[in-house]
Amino acid sequence: MAVTMERGGVPVPWGRRGARGRAPRRLRAALVLAARSVLVARSVLAARSVLVARSVLVALSVLPALSSTASAAEGRIATCVRVIAPTAQRAGLEKLVKLELDRHATHRAVQGGCESELSIEWLSVPGRGAWLTGRINDQVPHREPLDGRDLAQVVEGLLRVLLHNDPVRLREPAQVGWLQDKTRELTRGRLLLEGGFAQGALLLDRVQFLPGLVVGARREGDTLQLGGRLALSFGQDPAPRLRATLRAALSVDAMFWAAPESVSSFFGGPVIGYELTRYHGPAPLIGADATGAFVHQTPWVGARGGFELLRHTDTRLTFAVELALPVLPARDDEAGVVSRWVPSSSVTAGLAF
Repeated sequence: MAVTMERGGVPVPWGRRGARGRAPRRLRAALVLAARSVLVARSVLAARSVLVARSVLVALSVLPALSSTASAAEGRIATCVRVIAPTAQRAGLEKLVKLELDRHATHRAVQGGCESELSIEWLSVPGRGAWLTGRINDQVPHREPLDGRDLAQVVEGLLRVLLHNDPVRLREPAQVGWLQDKTRELTRGRLLLEGGFAQGALLLDRVQFLPGLVVGARREGDTLQLGGRLALSFGQDPAPRLRATLRAALSVDAMFWAAPESVSSFFGGPVIGYELTRYHGPAPLIGADATGAFVHQTPWVGARGGFELLRHTDTRLTFAVELALPVLPARDDEAGVVSRWVPSSSVTAGLAF
């Protein structure tokens, strides 16, 4: 029996009307569902792409560090550490020695597969004092006193001497470039401050002496040091002639040690800097009896060398001689106070700490 409905007096079959009404709704729902699925798929793919890109970037950034670390470890001598000390100090001393050993560019601490063997012994004599004695392989041992000194600095100085004389290092040096080796040397080095008195000398129509002060800092490695200094010199010549009344010089130098493992050593190297000098004197271009002043600025190049004592202590005594050759001559075209090339030198004595 067919069921019908009345619409405007015209009978409409129920089944045919329902099929016609439901078909558009199902099609719209299917299209909406398909669009949502496409959006979800695109968002998932985008998220995965970002994650993959980040993973690739992280891997690329980590690989150089891993390769440099591996290459650095391969070029360092595997060193086993043996510490002989009283029970109360043994664990701390062994940890300190291994940490200091790993700071060096030529050696690294290992548990097995030794290329070198480092032996450190704590020796204490009642009423006499205490010492650290170290030996690398079969070399002559080196001894450092402990009384009144910081243990970390004693270990640092002891290992600097021992590792420098390691026969394995001397026979099979690490395959690294000179610049890379010196960079590592300065990185693990120490920072020192300097201060002292200076006696300067300028070559005018005569030699004029200018006393003054010098302050600076330096980064010291095993064989090389980089330093910077500021020197101020003052002159008090009352004579009515050409004279310098002030010289301020800023310099940067690279010094090499002749005997870096010794308690005293010569050093020397090149220097570059910039100086400001104030001159006073007759001004013939202004008048016969006129005087004037002229300030001259110029870069300069030179050399520095000297001798340092007490290198195994926290405070060192340093003597140095420096020669400065200006790039530009001092020429006063307005008053004629000075018109010459003026080299200078200085002798300094001071402390580094």
